[in-house]
Amino acid sequence: EVTSDMRRKAKTANFGIIYGISVFGLAERLSIPRSEAKELIDGYFSLYPKVKDYMSNIISSAKDKGYVQTLFNRKRFLPDINSRNSVVRGFSERNAINAPIQGTAADIIKLAMVNINNKKKKKKLQSKMILQVHDELNFNVVGEELDIPSLCASFSAAVSDTLVPRVVMALEQTGHRKVAVAGGVAANSRIRRDILAAAEKLGAEVYMPPLSLCGDNGAMIGAQAYYEYLAGNVAD
Repeated sequence: EVTSDMRRKAKTANFGIIYGISVFGLAERLSIPRSEAKELIDGYFSLYPKVKDYMSNIISSAKDKGYVQTLFNRKRFLPDINSRNSVVRGFSERNAINAPIQGTAADIIKLAMVNINNKKKKKKLQSKMILQVHDELNFNVVGEELDIPSLCASFSAAVSDTLVPRVVMALEQTGHRKVAVAGGVAANSRIRRDILAAAEKLGAEVYMPPLSLCGDNGAMIGAQAYYEYLAGNVAD
């Protein structure tokens, strides 16, 4: 059984390493010796060498261009990426690694919010979207509109309309024919169905965790799916 402490430490290590955490930083966060933290980081890159390739390539590209960008082509400029100050330069390098990943996720949720709002207006709903936290949207739903299946179907369609075309575009642009889908996304039956249908049309293979493993474990499964992609086991 995976305890909450094990999950916390796994998330700290997984996300810390992909975003360029140092041996000292990981040791401090996990309260372990630096030698153990170094073994953990070295072992991770040995198991997933393409994660290291991604980090090196994105930093190199940022040094040449002065920016990185998301899958929606939104740019994050990094004026200090070539700084002679190692501390300042290191901060920009971590931003170069982070921005394309979290920036793309931010793009998707914001487009989904726009689509949801348009759906809400079309259906003349009085319920309001009141808060966005990372990949979560909170709503204030009026009593007369507490038909949850109907609301969820409408909002799921809006999110699917945002997400699925990006999956198709990524497959077409890269030529990849394997797709990794995060557990949180795979837990939504509408999006799950639409991604599978789009991938089938392109002859693509989909890695998607079973519904029984989604939900609360979605974040960890999603992270693992992304690392499998970077490792070359799946393509997108």
